[in-house]
Amino acid sequence: MAEEKKEDYWKLLAKKQKEEIDRLKRKSSKGNDIWPIMAIILSIFLVAAIFGAGYFAMQYSNVNSSYQSLKTSFETLESQKDSLLLEKDSLTSQINTLNGKVTDLESENSQLSSQVTDLEKDLDDAKKEKEDALKEKDTEIEDLNAEIASLNNSIERYEAWIEQYKATIDALNEQLGETTEEMSDLEDILAQCIGCGICCVDIEAYGDQYDVGTNSTAQLYDLYICFDTECTTCGGSYCSTSCCDPCYCYPYFCCPYIKVRLRVVYDRDADTFATTILSWYWYH
Repeated sequence: MAEEKKEDYWKLLAKKQKEEIDRLKRKSSKGNDIWPIMAIILSIFLVAAIFGAGYFAMQYSNVNSSYQSLKTSFETLESQKDSLLLEKDSLTSQINTLNGKVTDLESENSQLSSQVTDLEKDLDDAKKEKEDALKEKDTEIEDLNAEIASLNNSIERYEAWIEQYKATIDALNEQLGETTEEMSDLEDILAQCIGCGICCVDIEAYGDQYDVGTNSTAQLYDLYICFDTECTTCGGSYCSTSCCDPCYCYPYFCCPYIKVRLRVVYDRDADTFATTILSWYWYH
């Protein structure tokens, strides 16, 4: 703004000087009087000096006003500086406190992360132990199932044997029921002598004939049942008391006995036994 005013001032001054010079030229052309010209020139310089002094006074006033404004602003800033420094110190203290809290939180976070890692490891170990325990239980269950299957097979086999033995017993009973008069005498002898007490029982096996065609083995047995007829008070099944003397089993017979010869055939393919009574004798 000041530059524009200064430029306008000099333009106006130049315009007035030019007008005055033109006037003087016109006037000088009419005569050679130099003093009027000098007066005009001096008046021009006087006007220029007045205008220059006014301009510089105006410029000084503007500069002084700006200086006072800047001085006031500076004083205001100086007054705000202390409060800003105090606020800075307070903020610095708060920042340091927050940094300490951040450090504590980072340390706590590290500890929690370590605990989480330990817990995850414990969880993985527990899962592995559980899986191992389940595998072990599965193995035990498989073993038990195998044992149960084996027992079921054994039970089935034993049931089959029982049925075979029942059939053999039924056949023996039928055979005994259809035997001769001597077999009936054997039953009578057994019924009569059992009251005297069985002294002892002995069995002798001999023969082991293998038949390739039937894949079976035949075994002969002699069964000795010895009775005590001299002492009716002997209640044991063996000669263990003096009242049973002289009662000894085969081959030192000195008492009545029954000899029964049996033939047992073992079928290896069917895993079965077949028993047949070949003969019996009553020695007394």
